[in-house]
Amino acid sequence: MTCCLENGLTQRETAKKLNRSSSTISREIKQNSTEVRNCRYLGHRTQMHSDERKKISRQKIRLSDPKVRKYVKEKLKAGFSPEQITGKIGKDLPGCKTNHESIYLFVYQDCPELTQFWIWGRHKPRKRVVKIPNRVMIDKSPQYINDRKN
Repeated sequence: MTCCLENGLTQRETAKKLNRSSSTISREIKQNSTEVRNCRYLGHRTQMHSDERKKISRQKIRLSDPKVRKYVKEKLKAGFSPEQITGKIGKDLPGCKTNHESIYLFVYQDCPELTQFWIWGRHKPRKRVVKIPNRVMIDKSPQYINDRKN
């Protein structure tokens, strides 16, 4: 689209060339235009901003309820584990619930300073590695396995 605009094509001509509605082209230019360096529309910059907006739009807010956030912070500071908090929250705050994975993500992403209250000392999420005992790599397997039919 940038080359169409730089070559002097109108928005309608650009829309026709790209097989889009002229209102789509107009919205795109309006949303992503800048007046930096006498250039109204830069395709690469537009793509970068679009990627950033897409990433932000898919981020889920962990523990969005302020009451639940406050409760979780208090319990973590008191030495409770996320699993214990999950079990108690329904009794202490009727109608509110969460799960331990959400609490872990909340702490890791939003409040990493709360990891100091964990008594088991795990401050960073661990990568889960599944090891299969007595495994044989595919390239080391016997030939008769490759020859058999399902």
